[in-house]
Amino acid sequence: MTLTSRTQFTRPSAILILLAGLFHFTKAQTCPPWQTLVYSPFTPYFSPSFLPYLPPSDPNRCWDYSSCFFIATSEPGKQQFAATALVMGFIPLTLKDFPWKRENPLFVSKEPSWWLDILVRALGVIPKKTEEGIGGTKLALYANNPVKLVAVTTGCAAGLLVSYISFALTEIYSKRSALGCVYPVFVLSWWLFALVPAAVESVHQRRNNKKAQSTNSNTLKQDAPRRRRDIDLSKEESIGSALVQFLWAIYGIMGALIYTGIMGVAVIELFVWIMSSVAAAGFSKCLGFLLCALTEKLDSRAAPDRPSGDMGMEMDGVRLLY
Repeated sequence: MTLTSRTQFTRPSAILILLAGLFHFTKAQTCPPWQTLVYSPFTPYFSPSFLPYLPPSDPNRCWDYSSCFFIATSEPGKQQFAATALVMGFIPLTLKDFPWKRENPLFVSKEPSWWLDILVRALGVIPKKTEEGIGGTKLALYANNPVKLVAVTTGCAAGLLVSYISFALTEIYSKRSALGCVYPVFVLSWWLFALVPAAVESVHQRRNNKKAQSTNSNTLKQDAPRRRRDIDLSKEESIGSALVQFLWAIYGIMGALIYTGIMGVAVIELFVWIMSSVAAAGFSKCLGFLLCALTEKLDSRAAPDRPSGDMGMEMDGVRLLY
């Protein structure tokens, strides 16, 4: 009886241990061989070599692939990925230059249309209207030849499009983002999302410009109530500017989080991310400037002819300053 009792007691335990071991063995077999995972840049989870281990019928195979990858990675490799993630986080904060772009505005002779104002602000250019016109620079030489200006603008737009495509392809063929493995274009979405804070900033700036024009058009004596009203307007503008800066700060934090969230970035992948981001930032600035330059050129054709001797601040009817 004692032997039978022990046998009956240990039989369920043995079955549970067997099932646990079988489950562990099956789970281990779902991971690709570690030799193919240790160094696998630009190798997505849907690679044909991973189909026997990560079948398309598995809805979580993207996350399973990431788990298998980090399990197969040694501790020095994990330290390398932590270092590359830190570098990735500095890319958007460095290239989008949120604090400094307002110190170097692009002076224009007239306010751009609302859609152009939003677009160029999203591209990283701050247009600012001046009363005395705009001086010429080396970049303004492109405006002397409309064909060259349009060609360079088209080239910058094409370069920016190629950079955006590079963002999408690099993230699709990477270990994806820890924020959402199945969504493949977090970085590209962040760059396009710049239109939202740019639109808020554009609306705020246009509202301030209208208030300034209405204040300047009033020639009445500055009495005490008027001075108090001006002080209230200044406070309102300060609050609005602070909210706009806060929105851009949130946008920058989102960019750092998204870039850092890309999992398992190898050194070659980090190089591609940096080059694509530098190209996108450069083409964005260039395209924003050239769009304003192109608008100035088109607007100047409809303007009345000016005296030919007045060339101090103009170049063939084109008024530009970067």
